[in-house]
Amino acid sequence: MVMQEPLWEFDSFLRCVEALCDPEAEDTLAPSHGGVDDNNAEEEEEEREILINKAKAYVDKLNEMLQALERNALAGEEYPGELTEGIVNEYRGRVATVQQLLKQTFLTTSSLHQSHALPAAVDPTILEETIQRAQAHSLGTTASSPPQPQPPLDGMATTPSPPPAAAAAAEPTPAHTSHPAASAGATSAMPPGPPSPFRPPPQDDHASSSTSIRLRRRRDEGGGLGMGRVSREGEGDTEQMKDELVGLAEEMKGAAHRYRQVLQKDNLRLRDTAATQQRHLDRVQSENKRARKLRRSGDMSFLMAMLLLVIGAVVFCFMVMFIIVM
Repeated sequence: MVMQEPLWEFDSFLRCVEALCDPEAEDTLAPSHGGVDDNNAEEEEEEREILINKAKAYVDKLNEMLQALERNALAGEEYPGELTEGIVNEYRGRVATVQQLLKQTFLTTSSLHQSHALPAAVDPTILEETIQRAQAHSLGTTASSPPQPQPPLDGMATTPSPPPAAAAAAEPTPAHTSHPAASAGATSAMPPGPPSPFRPPPQDDHASSSTSIRLRRRRDEGGGLGMGRVSREGEGDTEQMKDELVGLAEEMKGAAHRYRQVLQKDNLRLRDTAATQQRHLDRVQSENKRARKLRRSGDMSFLMAMLLLVIGAVVFCFMVMFIIVM
């Protein structure tokens, strides 16, 4: 089935929260029960608080989306895309399961932090019965409603949806608690519900150190499971940046249009100036030609006058000589 909005977005958020709450995952919200150094205890507690707050934010977002779908359904609108009422009910059950797991994880973490006690391992028989009941419940759910393929998120693997059950039976009971305060805290922290299909976290020092290393690596890598919310915030920033760029482009387009009009006016002025200069140049050239003609005619007049003067002088000399001879 092709995931469409808002089903794909809803499923992405849900798988993020399930991956955060899954004790079998590499990075988990479940606290480590082994011996932890004092230098790393505060750092691990801060990492757990960050992960729990992130999961709470995811759950709030999922509840908002479910409420929006319910309001649309009450208003008479159809579900978007291929989303149906059965799928919405299935997601509602998964969200309730995630909320219960998150609440149990938070209460268990708070109880361990207050009592500073190390719970003992879970009875193998109880754990085996819990796993068998969870597998039977999972087979019944699969037979009633076949699972739909889901596209994986960027940077995380797709985790199967847990059956709607809490992890109350998997937590240590007062009979297996090594400290009375830890027993009281664990008993008050466990919410009612069917047993959880998840296995308990490791109980030795090696598991605690490996959990600390995973938390540090998760912090160094930037929290890959939070990319869904970060990507949505990045999409909002991208849309805002696109709007700003579009507005800036419109302003630049208007400024370019005004500059083009100014250039056209300047071009017309330059053409008028060039035409005026050409007219003045033509007039100067014509006046230059007239001046040359006048100078040539003046030169010819001077030559003719000199020639007449010479002829007159010669005639005068001949007349004087003729008079003297006579």
